Amino acid sequence: LGSVVAVCIVLAAVGVFTGDLPDLLFVLYFETFPEHWHGNYALPELLARVPDFFGLWTTYTGGGLALAALFCFAPKTDTRRGLRFLMGAIGVYSLLLCTIDHHPTHYFLPLVAITGVGVVLASDSVQNRALRIAFPTACLAGLWIFLWTGQV
Repeated sequence: LGSVVAVCIVLAAVGVFTGDLPDLLFVLYFETFPEHWHGNYALPELLARVPDFFGLWTTYTGGGLALAALFCFAPKTDTRRGLRFLMGAIGVYSLLLCTIDHHPTHYFLPLVAITGVGVVLASDSVQNRALRIAFPTACLAGLWIFLWTGQV
């Protein structure tokens, strides 16, 4: 957090020194709000976008999102804590993305990659060797379909 704050201070100082700070602040504002929500912040509209977003995410990961989320509630294992942290982190990140009024595939790329790690962690909780291999394989199959169909 300290590093992020330090970088922001340096960028702001450079912006002040070059006279570009007002432009930088406008670009940050525009790219964050009008570009992604087009001024529509009505709660029913925002909530209506959520199921489609999570459905796409689940599809792109071959069901891996549902699998990883399910294993967050599995019996306690050494990897469950890491899985919960990982799913919590991408869960918080996804709360911003799921309300945006469009869902291009590039929004999902970090989520798909991190979900894959979550699936591997989830598979560590399974005693059955066949299932331990099947879980990541299903996730990879979803990713392959995602890439093969030219979604990215």
